[in-house]
Amino acid sequence: MKAYSKLMGVVVVMTILVSAISLPFFALAQDYTLLEKSVLPAEQASDGKVDFATYIESGFKTFLAVVVIIAIVMLTASGLQYITAGSGGGKGEAKNRAMAALLGLLIALSAYLILRTINPDLVDLTLDIANRGGDAGRPGAAANPPQQPTDPNAGGNNPQPGSGELLNEQDARKQLDDAGIKVNNPNPCPEGESFQDYTERTGGHCTTLEGIPDTAIDGVIDFKNKSGCNNSVMVTGGTEKGHSTHGQGKAVLDIDDTACVNSYIVDQGNFLRRNNKGWNYYELNGDIYVHEGDHYHIIFTGN
Repeated sequence: MKAYSKLMGVVVVMTILVSAISLPFFALAQDYTLLEKSVLPAEQASDGKVDFATYIESGFKTFLAVVVIIAIVMLTASGLQYITAGSGGGKGEAKNRAMAALLGLLIALSAYLILRTINPDLVDLTLDIANRGGDAGRPGAAANPPQQPTDPNAGGNNPQPGSGELLNEQDARKQLDDAGIKVNNPNPCPEGESFQDYTERTGGHCTTLEGIPDTAIDGVIDFKNKSGCNNSVMVTGGTEKGHSTHGQGKAVLDIDDTACVNSYIVDQGNFLRRNNKGWNYYELNGDIYVHEGDHYHIIFTGN
């Protein structure tokens, strides 16, 4: 039992040391991109490559999962040994092995919960260095790093959308149409109805642009022209009811994450961080792009 306890103890201690010690070193290599496909369950680009930070995050989570799997395998093996053992010392050895596995699993889970209670970042391992102090003098670092946005639903200070002249529905749609940018519905959401209720009622989607600042319209047109995504930029969210960060007077839009759009943002944008929902944040031409699964949430700062 002592041998198994030592083994599980070493695994747990290594887990804690990896989270506490290795983070600064891995953060320095955040811009490095692996040349081969990742063997870990990490989010990969279309060419199969994955950035180093994402690779390390996935490796850390995989390591924690391995600890649990080892404990389960040991418990299963101990149970089989106990069932098949005779009346000799086999049963005692099986009990000792099972107790060691349970103890190791308990230590691992306790360490995880304690670290998460003290500071969730200790186990979240987001490798966020966008606003880390002292980077101004580091070779390759920007003198004025872009402001790091926070999760829109997690509080904190988000980058403020730019202001500008507020457009009515017709003018906003005409400017987009003239620029070759589509909207996911030719008509706005019914007045007073959220886009969620509209989707539940009709099975379709709707977008309202009433009261959108011209900063947002100019910004998405500029994005379309610079990206070269001539036929694949579609607005999927505007000022319609149902958003927590959209609304009249806010230079915020959602666009579909087509292959061209995604490729341009990932290749040309400055990666900021990934939050605990798996959303990737990018800075591009002074604006903030958040990949929220099936679309990009864009905060046009007007800078």
